[in-house]
Amino acid sequence: MGTEEDEKMGLLFGLLWLFTSFLQGVHSQGVYASPTVRIVHAGQACNVEEEQYSERVYTIREGETLELQCLVTGHPRPQIRWTKTAGGASDRPGNLSLNSGTLKIENISRHQGGRYYCKAENGLGFPAIRSIRVDVYYLDKPVITVHQSDDEAKEQFYFERTVFLRCAANSNPPVHYTWTRDREVLAEGSDSGVEIYKPFFTQ
Repeated sequence: MGTEEDEKMGLLFGLLWLFTSFLQGVHSQGVYASPTVRIVHAGQACNVEEEQYSERVYTIREGETLELQCLVTGHPRPQIRWTKTAGGASDRPGNLSLNSGTLKIENISRHQGGRYYCKAENGLGFPAIRSIRVDVYYLDKPVITVHQSDDEAKEQFYFERTVFLRCAANSNPPVHYTWTRDREVLAEGSDSGVEIYKPFFTQ
């Protein structure tokens, strides 16, 4: 009688051991899951603007460091790939680094703006793709050029000529121009011998 009880206890312990081993295996391997993707900047949520058609835009100044992280979940662990619209992940490979799902561009230039894609896949279901457009702000020093027509240049007296000054600066977003003479701000339409023409000219 005791032998039968011992056999039952042994069988019970064996089943418990198998069940525990199964749970440990599930815990160590995880449940198979399709990949998901989230993009953050330098470990923090991207402060993005929503443009028309719900486009996600991240703005950064030229010369700063862009560090986009692709956070993924899924089992098996998804493989991550960064791409950029119409080409590779960067137009200047020298200042680009890719490490563990992080895209880092030091001293970003205006030409490196554009849409960046993070793609994750682990063979289950469809790949997970998230994108964000990077808008690089910049402002070049303004350049002033002087123009006058040939006919007016033949006049005998200088004050009878009409001179045009043109001010132009490359920028993103577009700049607002203001003309001053000495410390006086010249307003459009003011009667001071000067006329302001949009977008660049002063007569």
